[in-house]
Amino acid sequence: GGAAEGVIIIRRMADQIEQAMSNLINEGLVAVQRHDLWVEVEIRNSILFASGSALVNADALEPLAQIAAILREVPNRIQVEGFTDNRPINTPVYPSNWELSAARAANVVHVLMNEGVRPERMSAIGYGEHQPVADNKTEQGRIQNRRVVLVIMGNTDTRYPANLNQAGAAPPTTGAAPALAEATPATGHVAANHKP
Repeated sequence: GGAAEGVIIIRRMADQIEQAMSNLINEGLVAVQRHDLWVEVEIRNSILFASGSALVNADALEPLAQIAAILREVPNRIQVEGFTDNRPINTPVYPSNWELSAARAANVVHVLMNEGVRPERMSAIGYGEHQPVADNKTEQGRIQNRRVVLVIMGNTDTRYPANLNQAGAAPPTTGAAPALAEATPATGHVAANHKP
């Protein structure tokens, strides 16, 4: 059925991503983890973002484009998840690590979308500092905790079916995409306007 086919697709995709990202994997900047029902592509924030920023670095665009070229060929769902270390942030744009992690995930989604991955297949999720994979007491641990993870789901079923015909035919969806992409640097300003 669809589930078994989805698992075969993600195994093949994991192989392709490992091949495309081999240099960054060797440098410890990208890691691919395989699970029975999904594949995780973890990207260290050091190549994606400057400290305290959610704007994607120019150096990260090429690796993300390579990943997008693989992802856009398959129907699987993709969750883009942002994580931070536990150092507090409190700026008008990012009042906390929730906003920072969510904005980083959203901006990676924008890059993937601009590279041809269908937006209705993706979601952007911010976990803040609350899902560490290492000890935040050390600098090395904090580096490991600052990351974005692309979770490629093996099962193509979802609560929100990606009806490709309908999505392609809806003028508001396609018309809004370029405007959203241009507004990417200001994503946090929306939240800031609600502050007293």
